[in-house]
Amino acid sequence: MIGSDPPQLQHRPQAAGAVALSVRGLSVARADPFGTDLQDINLQLHAGEILGVAGVSGNGQRELLACLSGEDRRSPPGTIALGSTDVSTASAAQRRQLGLHFVPEERLGRGAVPGMSLALNTLLTRSEPIERGWWINRSRLRSLAGRDAIPNDATLETRLPAGRFIHRSSRELIDRIDVEAEVGRRRQLYADVGRRLRGVRCTAIFPDLAAGTSPQGYPLIVEDEYLGDVRRALRGTGLELMSWPDLPDGHENDLPHYARVRLVNFL
Repeated sequence: MIGSDPPQLQHRPQAAGAVALSVRGLSVARADPFGTDLQDINLQLHAGEILGVAGVSGNGQRELLACLSGEDRRSPPGTIALGSTDVSTASAAQRRQLGLHFVPEERLGRGAVPGMSLALNTLLTRSEPIERGWWINRSRLRSLAGRDAIPNDATLETRLPAGRFIHRSSRELIDRIDVEAEVGRRRQLYADVGRRLRGVRCTAIFPDLAAGTSPQGYPLIVEDEYLGDVRRALRGTGLELMSWPDLPDGHENDLPHYARVRLVNFL
């Protein structure tokens, strides 16, 4: 699936935290003819744990996440709990207030409105008061969007359309996931992921990079299986593709003659 052997994991003893999410005997019939029935799902997720669901799309992942997120509220009472609170029939907004946040598979168009700014996308899921009388306090809204964004090298434009944000700023790929999904709800996500990507900088392949007009060199993370595609994309641009340790001394900040690449595999 990832093009090579997975990296060796270092197992460290770690005490399990409190139960954050529990599912007990969840059975829900499929809502459409092409869906999948959920049958007697049981799991417990503790604080600090990451749960992976094996298999390919179509094995019930979408239906399970719909029940967990509150999109599908047909779960029988007592089957889904956040901490000690039964949320089986709670709305998505109620679950969000309890700390459950959902990143949908279709991030653009469903997780965010591409034509709306980052600030206005923030407004869609915010619970903090941002009104001024009967009006929206736009200054306060932009402040909230900028405050919760993880600082990065480029100035965050809270008025920039969310769809275009994918093609701006040299920050982690994780930014693309969370900005598209729900601006401002990512501190814990970054804290967890940051421990695994500490010191790694990555970005997408931007149009200005491929055109050779980038204002600076971009560090990239490329999976081995896509290396050939990246080379073809850079062909004829005058850019060179090399692994991070192979950069010539003194060229670390060359503009934009080197597309700096660190080869990693994603689990």
